[in-house]
Amino acid sequence: MAIFISEDKKVGTGDIPLALYNVGTKKFFYGWVVLFLCFLALVVSLGIRLSFGVFVTSWEAEFHVNRGTLALISAIGLIFYGIFQPVAGRLSDLLGTRIVLSGSMAIIGLSLIIIQWLNNLWVLGVVYGILISIGYAGSSNVVASAVVIQWFHKRQGLALGFVTSGMAVGQMVIVPQKIS
Repeated sequence: MAIFISEDKKVGTGDIPLALYNVGTKKFFYGWVVLFLCFLALVVSLGIRLSFGVFVTSWEAEFHVNRGTLALISAIGLIFYGIFQPVAGRLSDLLGTRIVLSGSMAIIGLSLIIIQWLNNLWVLGVVYGILISIGYAGSSNVVASAVVIQWFHKRQGLALGFVTSGMAVGQMVIVPQKIS
């Protein structure tokens, strides 16, 4: 798999004569960087999102509530996550994936900082149920898949498979770290 010149043309394969290229310079295909960064965004964002269950026991003790209340916060979060995925996709079309992913990761980071100092259950509901869920929507597989399709014209299946595997890798890496 050649990563130079472009993702669908290889130098010296007979498709394009070597004489058409400046032999001393190789152009790096930036799509691989985009693919890797989208993969990392999915690892972090969905790894954190899917670790909600790890915090239930400590939040029950800290806020003196039952699992049903925390499940309601989780359900609100899933609703906002679902509502804002199309919005994030449209924003990605209008503003660009870099801005949407960066802003979403910043929202997630700020929300996590706020969550560690919470002492009110309703603030947890607003921050986790709404704010961080909006960040999760903007850093979801919807935005990552759209940008990968734009960059890769050949090997789309490979690229999409790699980027969406970030969701599973995030669960395997982040959730066990939160448990310990």
